[in-house]
Amino acid sequence: MPAAGRALPAAGRVLPAAGWVLALAVAALVVSALVIWALWSPAHDVGGARPRQAALTGLPASPVARDAASATELAALGAVGAAPASNRAVAPEGPLPLLGASEQVGDLDGPPARFEVRAQEADGGAPVAGAEVRLVRRAAAGGRPSTALVATTDAEGRATLDAPFSVGDVSVASARHVDVARAEVVAGAECVVALVASGALVGRVDLPGRGALAAPEVRLWTRSDGRADGRGVGRPQRVEAVSANGTFRFDDLDPGFVTLAVASGELPLVLEPSIEIQSGVEAFVALRAAAPVRLAGRVVTEGDRRPVAGAIVRARPEIQGASSEIEGAALAEARTALDGSFELAPLGQGRCRVTAETDYGARAERDVLVDERAPAPIELALAPSVSLDGLVLDADGAPAAGARVAFSQFDAARRVDWARLLASAGASAGGVGPIAADQAGHFRVPAVPAPARLLVVAGDARSGGSDGTVSAAGGVEVQVARGASAVQPVVIRLARAGVVSGVVLDGDGVPVVDAQVSAEARVLGARLRSGQARTDSTGRFEVLAEGADVLRFEVRAAGFHTLRADAPLSPTAASSGPRVLLDPLVLERALTVHGVVRDADGNAIAGAAVRLMPEAVSGSSGDRRAGRRVSRTDAFGRFSVGDLRAGRWVVDVFASGFERFSAAPHDFGGDLVPGDGGFSVDVPTEGELVMVLTRAAPEPRGAVSGELVALGTDDAVLGVQVDGLGRGALLLEGARFRAVGVPVGTARFVVSAPGFERTSLPEVEVTADRVTDLGRIELRPSTRLTLRIVDADGEPVRGARARLDRLPEARAGRSGLRRRLDVPAIRGGPEHRLDSTPRARWRLVVDHPTAGRYRAELDVAGARQSVTVRLTQKP
Repeated sequence: MPAAGRALPAAGRVLPAAGWVLALAVAALVVSALVIWALWSPAHDVGGARPRQAALTGLPASPVARDAASATELAALGAVGAAPASNRAVAPEGPLPLLGASEQVGDLDGPPARFEVRAQEADGGAPVAGAEVRLVRRAAAGGRPSTALVATTDAEGRATLDAPFSVGDVSVASARHVDVARAEVVAGAECVVALVASGALVGRVDLPGRGALAAPEVRLWTRSDGRADGRGVGRPQRVEAVSANGTFRFDDLDPGFVTLAVASGELPLVLEPSIEIQSGVEAFVALRAAAPVRLAGRVVTEGDRRPVAGAIVRARPEIQGASSEIEGAALAEARTALDGSFELAPLGQGRCRVTAETDYGARAERDVLVDERAPAPIELALAPSVSLDGLVLDADGAPAAGARVAFSQFDAARRVDWARLLASAGASAGGVGPIAADQAGHFRVPAVPAPARLLVVAGDARSGGSDGTVSAAGGVEVQVARGASAVQPVVIRLARAGVVSGVVLDGDGVPVVDAQVSAEARVLGARLRSGQARTDSTGRFEVLAEGADVLRFEVRAAGFHTLRADAPLSPTAASSGPRVLLDPLVLERALTVHGVVRDADGNAIAGAAVRLMPEAVSGSSGDRRAGRRVSRTDAFGRFSVGDLRAGRWVVDVFASGFERFSAAPHDFGGDLVPGDGGFSVDVPTEGELVMVLTRAAPEPRGAVSGELVALGTDDAVLGVQVDGLGRGALLLEGARFRAVGVPVGTARFVVSAPGFERTSLPEVEVTADRVTDLGRIELRPSTRLTLRIVDADGEPVRGARARLDRLPEARAGRSGLRRRLDVPAIRGGPEHRLDSTPRARWRLVVDHPTAGRYRAELDVAGARQSVTVRLTQKP
């Protein structure tokens, strides 16, 4: 043994008594420090709170590490018993996301609290094991939510989460169940969540004559937009690929009605608009795709019939009962070749609208009926274009070399960002440009549609700068008539920009700092955005504005309503442009209403529409949309409606599957009383609005089918439209029709189609979950009646009124024949047209206040009939 080792006992024997006392004191201090650290360390808790790593990340740590640490602490403290068992989630693999310093302080501002959640079946109360429970702390206004704490329910459906806050938002998700979310759950009390079984939908896509068909995808829309009309709105909520044998499947669907559409580049749209999903039931649907049809044609110019190359041609089928977004999935598009030809595919049978547009704004459209046979080629005629030859002059009348020019349709001028358009490299939505003037200020716009009403705007060379400003601008309205000369002269005079200064104050006269101020020149309705400025510490600003007689100022600041004000800009003969000092711009503070929408069980209702409308507007006969504010609830049922002014607002809430909002005033943090169309609340409110919706009873629906053919034939009728479907939808397959999703009760349908009379069907009793067949229905062909009205000298007459009165003998044997039909004028006259005129004997009555009147009997027959009516002076 080393000498040092042998010397230790000797040293111990000679240690004085004071040394032993000192050693015992040091040992006591060490033990006391360990006990104090175990009790007061923020990383641990006697009850088994999360370790320090979890506290910094907002995520629970591994249960093994937690339990080991807790057991060590309890043993060191001499505690009796073990920590209660709980089912906690394991922290995800990989680096844990660390919160910012401010978030750490916010998440760790209180002692840990325990949340206990129990998931059970809504039907029977059996526990739901394996459900994912997520807990987050509600984020402060404008902040991010904290990182979620995640746990999984055990065999008894229970899960426990420890969090550094006492109130949080809980969501529970489980396979084959509808997700549930609850806002502001309080720790310490067990939160029981009843999960409703979800539904499933399986289906098959078939092509008649070819067996199974593999299509790219099936799109599914739900009624999550808050409207109980069964129609999909917006993007599809779910998309699934179709398997090789033509089958598809959707799992975990919420109970309710859905719309299915099969979209493919090789097939016309296949639609099933009203499929009911029931809780715990697997529904089946078979979709039959019709053979695709191609539509060919040409786009030419009027008169000389020259081909138009590069025009975009679109065919949009009309699908009754479907939203515009679903119709858009059936859109066929093509671009014309050098000879003006095009081919649109795939198209389904029925009515579609075909439009042709050019880059310079010319447009033509027509309605086409498509059947199973390839339709005859169609021709779309565009008015020939006209060239604009122009000159741009500066404020002194000299040519503005290099000025940039753009134009748009006059009706769309207010929606065009002209500064961006002048600075761009090509056409933009609603406008075309820019075109650069030469050194002499001359420019040419080579292709302008006719007829057209245009706004042509010019700016100096700075309009292409990165700051988006111009030092001078101007505009002129141009009327291009049909058949006008090939060249139209245009002169545009630019006005100088001016410097505008002012001050922004709040309602108390205090300067508003960092408010954004922009000025817009109004040139015949065109918006020329100027440079922008921000207010300084005294609320003052100075901004360069384009030249114009009137400027519109827009002032934006956080927490205030946007202010828009017009100010005159009077020229002051200064070479650098006018200078204007504005009166103080006073901003009004914007208020916000927060709240939660839930059901009677406390579950959040996501996607509910919350509408606030000023009480004065809601009770008036004017525009009910004026001042309306709308918000939708998030996954936890929360909403926030901002940009409100102080006063009384009417509150309306709509959610799919629930009754319209109707609750007692005590359910709200604010003082709500019944109002027009809902409840009203005083803004600003104290606290949050808590709105409880009652689930609506399932609405029974049925279906009606039948066969529509032309009178005396077996030919199918194309382009059928049916009125009286309620919230249902119409499906057509050859001569067969099927109206699905029709409300139960007595229904009366009115059928119309191009070339056929408008026919009222007999009343039918719609039964829930059954298809009522109306059998064979024959539609009478109609006549396209055209009247040309002239005076006694044969001159065309405008402003006449024309109608057809039913004769008594025509009524016999013709049920549904209307007593009177108005023949509307085409663009004011002199021609009048009625496309679907019943073939019968009528009394034609034409009246004009000055040209005279006409009264005679008329036999309406044939597919087309033209009649010239000569008015005689009244006696």
